[in-house]
Amino acid sequence: MKRTTAIIGMLLILAGCTRSSIVSYELRFSNPSLAPELSQAALRVVQGRLYALKQDAAAKTATMNASGSLLSILLDTNNAATLTKQLTSPLNFSIMTQAPANQAEMTVEKIGGLRGSGITEKHVERAILNPPDASGKSSVTVVFTPEGTALWKSLCKQNLGKILAVTVRHHLVSTLTVGPNDEKSNSVQVSGAPDAAIAQAFADDVNVGSHVTFLPRSQNAQP
Repeated sequence: MKRTTAIIGMLLILAGCTRSSIVSYELRFSNPSLAPELSQAALRVVQGRLYALKQDAAAKTATMNASGSLLSILLDTNNAATLTKQLTSPLNFSIMTQAPANQAEMTVEKIGGLRGSGITEKHVERAILNPPDASGKSSVTVVFTPEGTALWKSLCKQNLGKILAVTVRHHLVSTLTVGPNDEKSNSVQVSGAPDAAIAQAFADDVNVGSHVTFLPRSQNAQP
């Protein structure tokens, strides 16, 4: 508790100098035993979001308390609202099948119509970063829960030789053609990331989006 108080105090001093606010989020984990791992992934996700918003200075102030349950950032109000919206929006992870236009939920160039198979983030157990391949590209293995594995095996059996798509937040991430061995697996490999950093960011996004809930706390506004 003393460490948390010290961190908040330090950020408040900085806030007074920069006329910003301390934005805090309480983290809730679907599996508390994974809290240490997930809290660090959540911190990286938040920092990545801030860098994408061109808030490099704010990203460097992002701090997790000792228990991994409270994340605090020094950030201006406008960007705080944008960050909160991003962190509280659903991951919308989906394994999708090809579908005719009148049944499609989304359309992707060169693939055509896609619709959800029923496999979503609630069926994700964890996402694991794999070592780079011979060409230097990285991949992530998304491991399914027992329920997700049963759905995956059934899906592969029904779509042998067909294309499946992995999407996140309604954007295409990867595709694969179902082979005879896929239905024996409990996971799907998302490949093609140009480097390990991008693959790590994807793995963090999936892990955090599947298992962490961000609860915004009141901001400590400064004049």
